[in-house]
Amino acid sequence: MCAQVRNNLFEPVVATFLANGERYNLLNSAVLEMVEFIRKENIKPLISHLVEQFGPRLSVCTYVDTFRNLKLKYEQNQVRLLAGCYIYVRALSYCLEDLIQPQQKQQQQYCDCSRLSS
Repeated sequence: MCAQVRNNLFEPVVATFLANGERYNLLNSAVLEMVEFIRKENIKPLISHLVEQFGPRLSVCTYVDTFRNLKLKYEQNQVRLLAGCYIYVRALSYCLEDLIQPQQKQQQQYCDCSRLSS
């Protein structure tokens, strides 16, 4: 986990941004630009942290699409993560089937052989 998340370094930034209100000034532009950069570069740990920790507070900023787009990117990442997990589980199940089926065939052959000997 990166230092920004671990040390909650975004808290003062978000608090100052929200206290600034809807004023278009250097502070406003810098925070919006930083969040846009995080979203465009798809820095997943920071996207998750911003949305999970500050999502409700930042959702009130509707005068720009920045935070709505950040939440959308977060949701897309979650869907991809779930899809990746599903693919991994399916692949694992196929591997397990390949391991189990030969054992079952051997057991069936053993059973078949025991019938012949009786």
